[in-house]
Amino acid sequence: MNLYFIVEGRRTEKRVYKSWIPIIFPGLEPVNKFSDLGGNHFYIISSEGYPPCEQFIADAVKELELNSQITIDHLFFCFDADEEGTDVRRESIEKILAPVQQLLTPVHYSIIVQNRCIESWFLGNQKIFTQSPAASDFLACLEHYSVLDNDPELLEKPDGYQGTYANCHSIYLIKAMKNSGLRYSKTNPGAVQQDHFLQEIIKRARATDHLQSMKFFLDVCCRLGAKC
Repeated sequence: MNLYFIVEGRRTEKRVYKSWIPIIFPGLEPVNKFSDLGGNHFYIISSEGYPPCEQFIADAVKELELNSQITIDHLFFCFDADEEGTDVRRESIEKILAPVQQLLTPVHYSIIVQNRCIESWFLGNQKIFTQSPAASDFLACLEHYSVLDNDPELLEKPDGYQGTYANCHSIYLIKAMKNSGLRYSKTNPGAVQQDHFLQEIIKRARATDHLQSMKFFLDVCCRLGAKC
């Protein structure tokens, strides 16, 4: 099986998906070039942020057509919902794909909209939170919205917050992990790439009605034979 991922993030998503996919799909290995796809491999490229360049996606789809001898079992478009929300962001991606839809016809694909961002999914791991927060700035995060008890994807920005949802959720994650003696950054996601970290998120997505966008991603993977 060959999987192809087009992700939004310049740094985090490529690193995290590269670590997570062999866990979810045991036996799949990453390749650095599309032309290296053989059996049981996956390939990840980044659109270098959102809004994604229409030409970038068009070129990626045309690459599939030009290399039709390479079988792609599934193509994933993975983007953040951020300020727009999941429905609007999905519609935006569909509009970008419309001009090249004919070229995509032989390929099964899914649009994965991370709500609000991939860090929202990371906040689903309840084990990164200590029961007695030591840092006052993290305690303030919990008092604003406890992602221990409530859906991390529904975390709202504090009143007057000037940044984006993605920025808000990322800062929350950084403070949560720091409070537990862990580090997180866009360039070094660290613990979130590990098997045990992912399994805690999967457990929560499966046991609760939280993390619906993560659950959608897992359901797509399961239909492809993944362990999730």
